Amino acid sequence: MVGEVKEKVKRLRVASGKTNGEEKMPVECAQLVFPEIDEAAKKAALEVKKEGKEVSVTSVVDSFVGKAKSSSNFVNEYLDRRAAMEFAYKHPNSTLTALAPPAEPFKSRFSDPNAAVNKHLITMITGGRIRAEPLGARRRWEKAQRKRREQIAQRKLIKPTKRFLQEDVLYLMIVNMPTEEELAEARKKIAEAKKEKK
Repeated sequence: MVGEVKEKVKRLRVASGKTNGEEKMPVECAQLVFPEIDEAAKKAALEVKKEGKEVSVTSVVDSFVGKAKSSSNFVNEYLDRRAAMEFAYKHPNSTLTALAPPAEPFKSRFSDPNAAVNKHLITMITGGRIRAEPLGARRRWEKAQRKRREQIAQRKLIKPTKRFLQEDVLYLMIVNMPTEEELAEARKKIAEAKKEKK
């Protein structure tokens, strides 16, 4: 799998260019078709009909868009709150956790990722009265401790600079453009280094 990805990445070529509008674009694109949206629009039209309103494109679109926005807002808000609570739970001493406003409590303990009920099936069934250890938690903890000890031992062998940069990873470095003087100085040093090698 990794080899396949490496081969595909090797075939990528960096290219940049300039276009002056769509008419000069060499590629023709297919029209986007979303059958699920058509089905949802038909269902929305039936609902508008049931409400006794006149079925028009705008009423169907308004009904569909309103429901889609409200449900997507709810899901996004829930996922954001859940991620923030998980981060705060895993990193209690983090600056981000300290600066964050107090978390709004979940309406149900079943939706709270840190509630004891969500850790194990037995705990959920008993409503939190019996706190069972999550399945395989001890094994995972021991494995994590072993891995941590190995990493610490390995770190002592690796030079600090090699620890930060990994092999086969594409890094994006954002730097200020050097001035002409800095470029001239760098060229001079490279030329001196080449002369010393000879």
